Amino acid sequence: KIALTFDDGPSDNTSNILKILRSYGARATFFVVGRKINGKEKILKNTIKFGSEIGNHSYNHVSLSFKSKELAREEIQQTDDKLKEIKIKTKLFRPPYGGIGYNLHSVARELDKRIILWDVDPKDWSGVGVKTVTQYILNNARNGSIIDLHDFDRSASQNHNLVRILGIVIPRLQKIGYKFVTVSELLNFK
Repeated sequence: KIALTFDDGPSDNTSNILKILRSYGARATFFVVGRKINGKEKILKNTIKFGSEIGNHSYNHVSLSFKSKELAREEIQQTDDKLKEIKIKTKLFRPPYGGIGYNLHSVARELDKRIILWDVDPKDWSGVGVKTVTQYILNNARNGSIIDLHDFDRSASQNHNLVRILGIVIPRLQKIGYKFVTVSELLNFK
């Protein structure tokens, strides 16, 4: 089993990602930024409807590593509140940039959040190209991997290569026996 994860959305590309996941019978976890939810509520509901799941990725996507407990709580809670408006609840939290400090860890525990990181980071956000990203994933993914991809590319406003990358990676890994599941399924969270 492998968990595909998508950070920094939702975006205009999220529906395309969902379509390709559905076409291969794959599920994934989308870590969303709270300030991007407005206008994308239907996409997030479809994410759940089609068997994938939503995680919290903060409200403003700021590094929370060495920030106050108050800021960490506010960033997590604001996104949870936006999700609650559309009847989505999540215990999953991925800190922006993977940065965790004592205060963030403490707040995550207080809010009953499970911090989710990754073991495969192909840096798809950096513009390295389809071939480099796909090769990195294919060479490094293994049973139990959590792959960190991005639904949004800061430099191009959207990760246009993501659907092409998924169209190569998913069938190749499925062919050798991997199943794509949500983080909660992979880690046996109830």
